Amino acid sequence: MDYLPFEKYLEGLDRSSKTVEGYLQDLRLFEKWFEQTNGEKFSPKGFTSIDGREYRSYLLTVEKAAAATINRKIAALRAFGAWTVSSNYFDSNPLASLHGIKEQNAGIRWLDKKEQSALLRQLDKDFNAAKTESAKRNAIRNRSIVILFLNSGLRIGELCDLAMDDVDLSERKGSIIVREGKGRKMRTIPLNLHARAALTEWLSIRGSTSHSEVFSGQRGNALTPNAIQRFLDELARICNIEATPHSLRHTFCKNLINAGVTIEKVAAIAGHESIQSTRRYIEPSANDLERAVATLDN
Repeated sequence: MDYLPFEKYLEGLDRSSKTVEGYLQDLRLFEKWFEQTNGEKFSPKGFTSIDGREYRSYLLTVEKAAAATINRKIAALRAFGAWTVSSNYFDSNPLASLHGIKEQNAGIRWLDKKEQSALLRQLDKDFNAAKTESAKRNAIRNRSIVILFLNSGLRIGELCDLAMDDVDLSERKGSIIVREGKGRKMRTIPLNLHARAALTEWLSIRGSTSHSEVFSGQRGNALTPNAIQRFLDELARICNIEATPHSLRHTFCKNLINAGVTIEKVAAIAGHESIQSTRRYIEPSANDLERAVATLDN
């Protein structure tokens, strides 16, 4: 199917390029499932609400996808359904009543203080073990990235897009600007002492590059989400900890809540579209529940 008209429709709604790209990818996966399941070509007027419900069930029971993943795909389907109405394929959106999956807080993962310290200690070890200037540079960069994740709550895409002009540092204060966060919302994040020190150290050795992004790879090219994920996977493996860019973001939000920061302020700093997203950090996580039950062992 030609998705160009749908793409133009999304752009007309002023959706971000990342949202458009994600919706198109999700729709192509739905198209593939539809044709394999129904044995017929997918078309804008050839699907029903039943297809939407069966696909949701497939994602839940066969793919065993996370609730957040399912809900994102459903959002793409509903947007596609709205486009079919605007393009006169249907009088009403056939997927308007397709609801998402309730996300349980137990699925949220954040690191406790011991795990956070373990990551930072290993990053220090990596720097001390570095034998070449290139290895030292990478170690400083990686340490700066992890500290920034833990002290700013940036999403991985936001960190990769962070440009030199978005950073404002001085000895006593600093901030970074997220120019296109989720929902195309711009926000300014104040930086604490740890984040300022880590960024200052990295920028002092970053050198000149052909791009404006803050973080660069070994060859001077802008660092990609995949590259960050790879080094963080290796770091987590060495420390025997489950750690991802998103769990570091969750950790930042949880640390703020534990420090007594109001959920309204946490939501603003994290760039949450809904205060309900921030309320998850008030409720117990899977780790909290495990520790609660373990107290009976003492």
